[in-house]
Amino acid sequence: MKKIILSLAMLAAVGSAFAQTPEEKAALKAAKAAQKEAEKAAMVKMREGMNAKADIDLIYNNLQTELAKGDKAKQEVIDKANVDIHDKALAGCKALEAAFQGGNLPEKKRYEAYNASDVMATHLLNPELQKAAANEPFDTLLFSAAVATVADACCGQLAYCNPKDEMQKPNIANVRMKLPRILEFIAYSCQFSLSNGNLEETCKAFDQYVAFPGQIEEAEAKFSPKDHLEPSLANRLAFNIYYTAYTKKDAETMNKYYDLAVQYDDPESQTFVKASRAQVYLEMGDTAKWESTLKQTIMANPAAEGNEGPIQNLLAYYQRSKGVPAMAAFADEILAAAPQSRIANYGKAYSYFAQENYEEALKYYKKCLEIDPNYGDAIYQCGTCLSNIGAANNRRINDDADKGKYTKTTKVQYGKNLTEAQERAANAAMKKANADSQAAMDKDINSKVVPYYREAITYFEQYRALYPDQPEKWAYELRSCYYVTKDKAKQAEMEKYLK
Repeated sequence: MKKIILSLAMLAAVGSAFAQTPEEKAALKAAKAAQKEAEKAAMVKMREGMNAKADIDLIYNNLQTELAKGDKAKQEVIDKANVDIHDKALAGCKALEAAFQGGNLPEKKRYEAYNASDVMATHLLNPELQKAAANEPFDTLLFSAAVATVADACCGQLAYCNPKDEMQKPNIANVRMKLPRILEFIAYSCQFSLSNGNLEETCKAFDQYVAFPGQIEEAEAKFSPKDHLEPSLANRLAFNIYYTAYTKKDAETMNKYYDLAVQYDDPESQTFVKASRAQVYLEMGDTAKWESTLKQTIMANPAAEGNEGPIQNLLAYYQRSKGVPAMAAFADEILAAAPQSRIANYGKAYSYFAQENYEEALKYYKKCLEIDPNYGDAIYQCGTCLSNIGAANNRRINDDADKGKYTKTTKVQYGKNLTEAQERAANAAMKKANADSQAAMDKDINSKVVPYYREAITYFEQYRALYPDQPEKWAYELRSCYYVTKDKAKQAEMEKYLK
């Protein structure tokens, strides 16, 4: 059955070829010619690179012969050989890089080319490593470029080697042994570039660091997990890149590395990453992007430690720019996902407080204190809500009094012809009616006003305990409460603080 299907497919292909128009045939011919020329150009560059490698091999062998002379070795010969190797390695690597570009180098040639690239880049890398080991100045840009070339060359050798070729086996074994060390060198490249302030090169090195294990696995499935990048190092490097990008106001780079940077195992750094991702847009004047980015960061995990500051900033922004309803709506979003969010409960309370709905505001302020009993602002606001409720009730009672609600009438009438006894009876009746009216009013005050002020005192005194040396924060409120509850001694005490 498979053979029949294959034959039919071949017939279909032949049929389509016969159906080609002259223009399509010309385009196909041109494409084939272009591909042939590209392959030819790639081979020219490969031969250029391979010639450089052959020259290096010869120079290197002569160098080893000179070094074997020990004390009799000529330093000028050694120095010239090193310079020649360096120059030819640079030229050879550049030629092979051009050969690889576009994927036009024939596959059967790629292992050989990658092997030569590895050898020449290693000749560039080793001298810089020796300088670094000796704490001598070294070329960090050359180091990074050589490491990147060696890494790519190792991937290429693993991908295009012939497992059955006995000549290749020793080299492939050596490549596998180098992998963990190469990964370490890539991390160094990232740090060197960052130290030099070269953010573009830093990002290139870091991207290779993160991608390298996957590239190896794609080439062959023998890269041990223990040789993979170290997550903590990757996160630290990502944070350093992120921070540098922040100082440069490079929001694009910040966003690219945010997910890794925010996992860096340092609470202060995590807080900075979360806040600065949006902050950079604010500093750039893009308020809309700041709002959307900050909200996206928060809503990824509203209950996350360190989110209180960003939530507070966004609540304040909505209240200031879009009004209390927008602030309340955002608080509801947070509370739906994180009911124990202290600042979201506070924001919801404030939205009710701003609308003078003190009863509902009080519920949410008390919820804040369930979450954090020492939340000073919520303690103060609980006292304020209670005193405001008491004051509102007192105003209603006074309004009712003005409308005659508490007025007690009497049937006693005044007139010119009243006897002295009748006048005394009338005055007594009037006095009793007034007393009854005041008693009825006092009863409502004692049941609907005073209890709120008494409860407010407990919160204001708690607030006072938190800030004993700052009477300007509590003395006035407590004096008002003690005046209503008729505690003259406490009222006098508060008066002293206010003088």
